[in-house]
Amino acid sequence: MAALADPVLVHPPPARPEHTQTKNRRLPQSLLHVLLIIFSGGALRLLYQTAFKPFWGADSNGYAQMFYWWTLPTFSVSERPPLYALFLGLMQKLAGDLPAERMGVASQYLAAHVQSVLGIVAALGVYASLRSLNLRPRISLAGALAFSLIGAICLFELYILTELLSLLLIVFASCFFLRALRALSSRRPLKWPALFSGLAFGLAVLTRPENLVFFLAVVTLVMLLCLRTRFRVSLRWATRPLARLAGLLVVSAAPLVLLWMTWTLLNIGEFRLNTITGITRTESVYNLFDRVEPADHVVGELLNASYIVMNHNGAVYRQHAWFAMPPLLRAAQSGRLPVRVQVREPSNSLVLKVRHSIDRRFGMRPIIQYVDLYDYLGDLSGRLARRYPSLYLQNVADNFLHDTFSFSYLPPDPAETHDPQAPEGGTTVRNLQLYKVTVFIDRIEAPLLSAGYIVLIGFVLSAPVALVDRSDRFLFQDAGVITLAVSTFSVVVASCVVAAYYPQHGIPFFAVLIICVCFVIEHHQRILRALRRRSCAD
Repeated sequence: MAALADPVLVHPPPARPEHTQTKNRRLPQSLLHVLLIIFSGGALRLLYQTAFKPFWGADSNGYAQMFYWWTLPTFSVSERPPLYALFLGLMQKLAGDLPAERMGVASQYLAAHVQSVLGIVAALGVYASLRSLNLRPRISLAGALAFSLIGAICLFELYILTELLSLLLIVFASCFFLRALRALSSRRPLKWPALFSGLAFGLAVLTRPENLVFFLAVVTLVMLLCLRTRFRVSLRWATRPLARLAGLLVVSAAPLVLLWMTWTLLNIGEFRLNTITGITRTESVYNLFDRVEPADHVVGELLNASYIVMNHNGAVYRQHAWFAMPPLLRAAQSGRLPVRVQVREPSNSLVLKVRHSIDRRFGMRPIIQYVDLYDYLGDLSGRLARRYPSLYLQNVADNFLHDTFSFSYLPPDPAETHDPQAPEGGTTVRNLQLYKVTVFIDRIEAPLLSAGYIVLIGFVLSAPVALVDRSDRFLFQDAGVITLAVSTFSVVVASCVVAAYYPQHGIPFFAVLIICVCFVIEHHQRILRALRRRSCAD
């Protein structure tokens, strides 16, 4: 009877047909998703590479110059962080071009092609980030595909500028940060994800200085989350791991940044990340230079003249101070300004001794730098902001409302032959019909990206509520997305307050937009229930 009760013994399963016993040859789901992302992203990039040549602009020259001066060798101008200059140096080496103030044609094309590959790698990083949040595979795939098909990213892969490299590093830093939070929530070791995240953050800071704001915001929010868990009994176990996460982020990000700042100390005698902050500060008071004090009337007249020339017919051009640099330099050299343009050396005797020893060892020689002029312009801008706070805040608000919600990235006009221009000179447009296709793509995606930015702002506004919410189940997932959203928004606001925000500054943070949107899609029912509960409570 016992045997009859066992159906396996009484009715053994029939043998499977021969063809069903063979090994399943279907590709793993994750590998299939990776291939789809690579294929779709590659197809769109092929369209953009066929439509355009690489874009060489005025800022491109600054990065190529930095590497060229290092090869002379000199104490290079520390106007900008060094990583992108090193990237361009590597491209020149691989292309067989000698370092030059304007990169060779072959190295410019190689840089654009490599940046396109890095854009696809960033899309794979977005997919890994979404999977780290435990989103469904289909939503993760949709988010990564959407990211890989953003025309603005494909366009900026063609620019010899920092945005694409910054985007890649922010994606890596965010991905490892989310993986660290996932390890923490499952009580697994978080050491390596945290270290890799911090390293990527450090490299991002050495690519674009505003990424320092992003990194500091991430660390601050992790510490706030640490305090939240400290005062909740059910989460007290996470307090020490969160503190460790913040510490590991700082420990792994700091060395490279401090090393570069030390080089700047030897270069100009000041421990700082870059030296152009002063002139960029003029952008927040770009229309106030007719109000300077009598002692600053020379610079006031020159900057007000450039403002009038560049801002006409309703145009708003905040960075006009760059176009006033030639007359400003002449005024400084003739003694009409309170600062001089000269070789800048450290004033500290110990730092100067180290610098002189490097001079003798490696044949380094100093060059004339504009640090004092930039700092003078920054100090003047600060005084104008304090003297006319309402006008300054009006500029900040206008910049925020008009530019931070703008996600239209039209390609350069076919008639444009100066800034940007092709590596050989002339227009950057190869194919006029495909150019029109890219314009159409921009018109479609601009409102969608703006909608994603509004979703990101929603996460920013929900941050205080999330810190005091009593639900523990999704705490670390919510905290990860909110941290990235708040950090991105911090960069946007800081740019408006300190200098000015331009739409291209948002390119490195497109991955955060995608992460926020996909997270809302995955958790929309939970979010709607929470909103209903709060509306009922009110």
